[in-house]
Amino acid sequence: MTGQFNTFSQASTAPLHSKPDPKLQTKQTIPATNPDGLDSIKASKQLAAYAAVNQHILPHHWVIGIGRGSTVPYVLKRNVQQGHKTNKSRWFIPTGFQSKELTVKAGLNLGDVDQFS
Repeated sequence: MTGQFNTFSQASTAPLHSKPDPKLQTKQTIPATNPDGLDSIKASKQLAAYAAVNQHILPHHWVIGIGRGSTVPYVLKRNVQQGHKTNKSRWFIPTGFQSKELTVKAGLNLGDVDQFS
């Protein structure tokens, strides 16, 4: 057992915040920027939001809850891209202040949960 602890002690002598060994780093598979100028994390969030809207918000859905978080702007952008004809009879119900502001800024119909309960 002592040998195991000694080996562990010797292996853990590197500082906790040391830079990673470049030889151990993997190649990045997502480009650093995309055509919209977004970094890879934002591009991934946009892709996820667009896929969610495409798959789960269908033209016949007219009451749509808008949550909170970093993908909300992309969800609203994708809804706007569906066009005025699709969105004119839709009501977007935000869960918080930021979602409400983004919904209004996007020019979408702002609804309230009480009007549909």
